[in-house]
Amino acid sequence: MRKLALALACALLQHATTIEVEPKLIFKPTGGLGTTSYAPRPAEKGFLDRAPKEERVPGPTEEEISGAKPLTYKIRGKKGTYVTWFGIVRRITANGKGEDAPRTLLVENKYFDGLTDTHILALSFNGGGDFEVKIGNSKEKIGPLVLVRVYGKVVEEKDGLPIVQADYLRVWPWTTFTFLDAYGEDRSNPEWRKLCKVDLEEIYDPLPNGKYYADRLGPLPKN
Repeated sequence: MRKLALALACALLQHATTIEVEPKLIFKPTGGLGTTSYAPRPAEKGFLDRAPKEERVPGPTEEEISGAKPLTYKIRGKKGTYVTWFGIVRRITANGKGEDAPRTLLVENKYFDGLTDTHILALSFNGGGDFEVKIGNSKEKIGPLVLVRVYGKVVEEKDGLPIVQADYLRVWPWTTFTFLDAYGEDRSNPEWRKLCKVDLEEIYDPLPNGKYYADRLGPLPKN
């Protein structure tokens, strides 16, 4: 067991993870809102192109959103697949000492259909369940309850929990993302879902503030 743990630690140390964080949003309404396709950052595009076509839009199709067809997209059973999943960071565990030590994230998946607001990232409040993310050495900080898009291969699945070795993370702090709707069959962890205090019909806000996130995701940890 000690040899296995050492081997895993060495693998994390050798695996570099690129992390890019969105700047805080300052938006003033101009009387209208628009919809657009997702735009990857320049450094992000190569990772997106690496994923199979069915994983580049990680969520339900238009027919599945409307209810005309049952949801087929799942995050489980994908060992060996290169994925591009969105999710809320629920837990952060350091795998060593120092500010650049490898980390493990527990992430609550959120579906995405490929379309977003023009001024802010907008995605579904529903998702496919929890997954784990292994991050290599990086000094870029990641806080709890931020939104991330994780690019990497599913290297393992333990008791239904997919584990992704991350090559790239794009991070959206509070005020830079919103929940457009609650589309797609929800398979979220009930532990997180019970923290939501609002009706799903009121899940969207084009100009979210701290209260918006706390009412939907729960309060930020004190420590």
